[in-house]
Amino acid sequence: MGINESLYAGAERAFIRAKHDATGHRASILGNMRHWCMNEEFYKSLLANGCTPSPLKGNNLVTGKSGIFNIGRINDNNVSWNNLTRAKTRQRLAEHNRFIESLVQPSLFGDPDDIPTATVFFLARFSGSFSEQPETPLSVELVVPSHDMRSWLFREDIALFLTRYEQAISQSDKALPKLKNHKIKKDGTEE
Repeated sequence: MGINESLYAGAERAFIRAKHDATGHRASILGNMRHWCMNEEFYKSLLANGCTPSPLKGNNLVTGKSGIFNIGRINDNNVSWNNLTRAKTRQRLAEHNRFIESLVQPSLFGDPDDIPTATVFFLARFSGSFSEQPETPLSVELVVPSHDMRSWLFREDIALFLTRYEQAISQSDKALPKLKNHKIKKDGTEE
């Protein structure tokens, strides 16, 4: 899948550009570089897969559209101050998941809406440390947030998700069952 590889490629490009900067602001530079480089690679991947990406423009998050799904990306570090719900673009995209949320977590009194669109994000998880694998994500996950982004309706590692859609290996059936030909002799007690 091109999107998974593009996120890794963007993260590696960002690390190469930021690794020689002064340690005092290296983390900030790396974060900015990740945003820009991963945005560029994500854009290329969406375009190659026919997902109608939004244009590259400054700090704007690149998003795509395929069928009823909006597609975005999120970077996350394993640090407590990182707030994934802060971005207005992500909040606006997550609003589209109200219908899916009503299927996963039904409301006692609410009626489900029509399903006009839904949003899925590729979540690239980083260690948050320069000493532990700063050049690439620790994992890339496919996530569907609730409409308010306070919980995940679906969250799974992309590699595990893709295994469901791999072609099943066909196995030839060489079993040749045969029925016995001989008759069972009766002793006269059965009818």
